[in-house]
Amino acid sequence: MATGSRLSPPGNMPTNTKLDSMQYLKNLQERIRTAKSIALIGGGALGVQISTDIKSYYPDKEVHVIHSRDRLMSRFDPSLGDVVVQSCKDLGINVHLRSRAKLPNTDGPCTIELESGKTISVDFYLKCTGQIINSEPIRELAKESINADGTIHVLPTLQLEKHPRIFAVGDVNDLLQIKSVRPALGQVEVAQKNIISLLQGETPEAKYENNAAGIHLTLGLKRDVYCKQTQDGSSPANIEIEDDEGLEDMGVEHMWDDLRADKNDFWA
Repeated sequence: MATGSRLSPPGNMPTNTKLDSMQYLKNLQERIRTAKSIALIGGGALGVQISTDIKSYYPDKEVHVIHSRDRLMSRFDPSLGDVVVQSCKDLGINVHLRSRAKLPNTDGPCTIELESGKTISVDFYLKCTGQIINSEPIRELAKESINADGTIHVLPTLQLEKHPRIFAVGDVNDLLQIKSVRPALGQVEVAQKNIISLLQGETPEAKYENNAAGIHLTLGLKRDVYCKQTQDGSSPANIEIEDDEGLEDMGVEHMWDDLRADKNDFWA
């Protein structure tokens, strides 16, 4: 299994086609352009990057980031959170830490109440929380292997303990506390070796033991921050900050080349 995880919109598209997804994003851009005040619920990568993008384009807008933990990017080393919160404040973003929000059931102007009793009035809010692990396809077969957070418990060989012919790699398993693409790719090689061993009638012996983790964040148009650390926080993180003029599309055109896709294909 390599079913990964998903986010709620705008972290994931609520549509099934490229054209519909493009229209969804254009509509969201227009809502942001016309709004005077916006709240982002959640201080992970999605909330941080959207809020800093908004402030880069529209410095006069009132932007709030509301986060329940004591620092932004709370899954990562505290030093990353320090850089991120300072960058947010430099842009004029209102950061509310240790603040759980009571969200009204509306898609328009509203007042958000924090547990502290403080209220924030905005034109609309975006939920940037709730990464959902895609373990449902295996729940009926192996419910004993699914943790409370939805991840699948696997052995270091990436096998399910009671179903040794089933492997789970990437976000869907519980080996990675900090989930990102690069560590997940390392698991593919381990699973491949062990599947070949099974096919040859041998005992799988390859184990995933990589403790590396990291992330690349954009903090608005002109700042990038890179964090390299360990999954378990056993070593100090390495933080690198790059300030430049930035590209609006982040050089996205290379993705078509990487995937050997036709730039004129609206379904690619």
